[in-house]
Formats: sequence, C-alpha cells, structure tokens
Amino acid sequence: MMSRMLTPGHIQYVVLGFILTVLSSCSSSTAGINYYLIEPVRQQVDHSARPELAIRLLDIQLPQYMERFQIAGRSATNRLYFSDSHQWGENLRKNLLRTMSSNLQYRLGTLNISSPVSRMAVKPDYSVEVFIDRFERGADGYVTLTARWQILDGKTGHSLLVDTTDLVSESGAAADAYGMQAEIMSQLFAALCTDIAKQLLVVEATE
Repeated sequence: MMSRMLTPGHIQYVVLGFILTVLSSCSSSTAGINYYLIEPVRQQVDHSARPELAIRLLDIQLPQYMERFQIAGRSATNRLYFSDSHQWGENLRKNLLRTMSSNLQYRLGTLNISSPVSRMAVKPDYSVEVFIDRFERGADGYVTLTARWQILDGKTGHSLLVDTTDLVSESGAAADAYGMQAEIMSQLFAALCTDIAKQLLVVEATE
C-alpha cells in the first residue's frame, strides 16, 4: 500500500481549515450571549446637603458567588444557578461602585464622590464601605438585596455609623426575563444608595 505525502499546499489547506473551525466555534459560542448593567437611577436632590460635600466610597464587597460574569439566581431548594447566555457587561463590583457614585451624586447634589474606579483629589468629609450579602432573583421571581454598610469619618477613619439595608422588590421577573431583572436590581440598588445618603446627612447634622 502506498502512502500519500502531504505537500506544503495540502498542509496550508489543513491548517487553514482548522483555524476556520476554531473561529466558527468561538463565534457560535458567544453570539447568543446577552449583557446587562446595573444602571444609575435619577433621584430628587436633597437640598439640605452641602454642594461641596465630599464622599469617598472605599469599597463594595461582594460574596464570592457574585464575582463572576454569569448572572446568578436562586432556586426553590436554595441552590444557586448561573446563566451562560446572560452575563454582566463588566466586573460587577466596578459596575456597582460607579453606579453608587452616580446615585449619591443625584441624591446629594454634589460632584465630590470618589471611588476606587473614579478617584478625586478632594479630601473626603466622610467615607462609605458596603458589604453586600445577597443580591439576586429568588425562585419566586422577586429580587432580594441585603447589605451592611458603614459611614466613617473622612479624616480619622473612625466609624460613625453602622447600618443594614434589607430589601425585596415590589414586583418579580420571570426566570428568562433578565432585562427586567437587571432593571429591578437597579431600582433596589438605588434604594440602598438613598438609605446611605439619608444617613450621611443625619451624621453630618450631628457633627
């Protein structure tokens, strides 16, 4: 039996076919992915706030299961699941830091809000640190947001107030309605930011 030798032309053809197959595979695996963000929500300005008030967001810490691009959900048996075809458009922590910065700007009427993703040279009057314990859609379609947070003196770093926010959405979203889920999460996150803004003004009034 005679074996056929591959010529350089044949080898190039095989390699090209392999590359096209890989590219086609990658394209088909990403074509069906939808991306979402937690967006800022414009709120009424509290005019009791000083326009020059300066706030530094130290960090927003997330549970490890939220440190991935796939959007998380929770089943009736308290089992977490993740969607490969519905993902966050960027790192969720960075998204939340930028969104909280915007929400506080809207609520407090000040541009002096800095964070790890948007640093400013202005010395802060107060610092804020947030720990999110839960933030996802449950089996009933309703979204839960549970967070602990504290306000610190911007100069000394001493804790001035520690509080919690525990929210459940007023409406639910179907299991496959990820756009609606992202909108509901944006509204709940804005409510958390409002809680923090109100307590910042309370702390400032007692200083």
